[in-house]
Amino acid sequence: MSDFKIAKTKNTPAVNFCAADCCIEFSGRSYPEDAGVFYENILRKVNPSSLKKIHVVLDFEYVSSSSIASILDMLKDLKNALSVANVKVTFNHESGDEDMIAVGENYQKLTGIPVNLAVK
Repeated sequence: MSDFKIAKTKNTPAVNFCAADCCIEFSGRSYPEDAGVFYENILRKVNPSSLKKIHVVLDFEYVSSSSIASILDMLKDLKNALSVANVKVTFNHESGDEDMIAVGENYQKLTGIPVNLAVK
């Protein structure tokens, strides 16, 4: 597995995967035309079956409802490939942003993966 970066666009977040640290970071705005395809392609590049663990950092300014659902699917796929104990999620949010906090809390509730809610 090798490192990769995807530059952010108007509608898609920047993506940075560091193979040595087994860490993938998403940052910016996420409302791609087809969120399912966008996040499936990233998951394919990461190839979770080749990893022992992963740290997912989510640092969004804005995330659409279709992106929220696609990220949830991605987290479930990572959990199924690696087990809950080997998936770490950090969800960065602005202080007082109750909508984003609720998204992070729902990820934890729906996946069983502990989500670290961190104030930016």
